[in-house]
Amino acid sequence: MDKDKDMDNLKKQIQSFFDQGTVTIVGSGLSCAEGISGMKALSKKLIEDVPDRLSAEDMEYWRSIEETLNNGTDLESTLQQNKVTSNIEKAIVESAYELISCEDISIFTEIIEKGKTLKFSEYLSCFNIDLYNLVVITTNYDLLIEYACEIKGCDYSDSYYGKIISQYSPENAEKEMIKGIQRGKIPRNFYKPHIKIYKPHGSINWKLVHGNLKKINHVNCGIPCIITPGSNKYEKGYEVPFDYHIGKMSQEIDNAKRLIFIGYGFNDSHLETHLNKPENISKPKLIVTRTLYDNAKKIVENSPNTIAIEEMKINNKSCGTRIYFEKQIHEIKDKKMWDIAELIKEVF
Repeated sequence: MDKDKDMDNLKKQIQSFFDQGTVTIVGSGLSCAEGISGMKALSKKLIEDVPDRLSAEDMEYWRSIEETLNNGTDLESTLQQNKVTSNIEKAIVESAYELISCEDISIFTEIIEKGKTLKFSEYLSCFNIDLYNLVVITTNYDLLIEYACEIKGCDYSDSYYGKIISQYSPENAEKEMIKGIQRGKIPRNFYKPHIKIYKPHGSINWKLVHGNLKKINHVNCGIPCIITPGSNKYEKGYEVPFDYHIGKMSQEIDNAKRLIFIGYGFNDSHLETHLNKPENISKPKLIVTRTLYDNAKKIVENSPNTIAIEEMKINNKSCGTRIYFEKQIHEIKDKKMWDIAELIKEVF
């Protein structure tokens, strides 16, 4: 098969993922591409901020964490290897919230004042959301997925109901997605096609206010409901509202026909439990990321029906795209198809 036919076949295979039954999993890579800090920047922020929030007793434990981070260990591994007291965890949550919230507001302002478009808005355009639901799972705290939905005029549900001061209630959130009476006087209630957003690690607009879970945008109030990296992640997953999102996320992955991963590193315990089930390993997968790390490469090697797309570099300089498909490697010069927006332009 010549290169042109080979590429045409590859594009058709990629297009086949954009259909009903696809579950999209979004990692930090997509947020970083829009200007939200990743784990390295967060680690630096914690080193600067956390000591000022701790007692002398907690500082004894923090020094070990700081030393591990300064030695180059990633944040997730560092917090798993070292003891994290409740006060340290609280300080980490506060610092992470402040960093991501500030950057998120900056992007929101650009959207409103300068008409900034988001890569995920272009991604949503490839699905016929007027006809069916789309499931999006994100490990990110920011609101970029929600902004992308609003830019495209897409209804979405995230377990909270209400407009300005939203309340946590999955049941009432679903009711908001019900259409009213149709066809004259005949009562016919049904759910509007919409985007179901699941955030297993929480969100910067989820707040615990006087013991009540609320969703309040761009206001510093209450206690941020986010799960930070580290050994406490699994334990926190049993608490409300994380337990609902993790449970529904797991069901959606198990029920998916195919999976798309955008900027996801395959290193999250909450997701990997379900992704590694035999029936899920065999499902078609499209992985789009700047760098395929070791865990992602294992997926490519061990999972059939997988297309993986990453940046190609020569002498540490970006020079195009590398695509892994059917145990072959395709190299495409001078195209950034590892960027989801650029991939959509090329394929559609």
